[in-house]
Amino acid sequence: MHHRYRLAVGLAALYGLLAVLFGILGAVLWADMQNVERQATLDILQPRLPLAVFVILLAWAALGALVGQYQRYLAAT
Repeated sequence: MHHRYRLAVGLAALYGLLAVLFGILGAVLWADMQNVERQATLDILQPRLPLAVFVILLAWAALGALVGQYQRYLAAT
């Protein structure tokens, strides 16, 4: 596999693994909460959902820029 694809696949796999692990953690915590705690958590997080999506998209863009810079570095050497 070419080095540029191997790096991109590795970073995507790492990001996917982190997303799965945090998803499992969230599901376990959610299952352990009582209804009152769940409602309080929803009340806190719902107004901040657009910010969370923005941060995730910004992280993807930064990751893409990092991969692009690394590919240019490898092409120059």
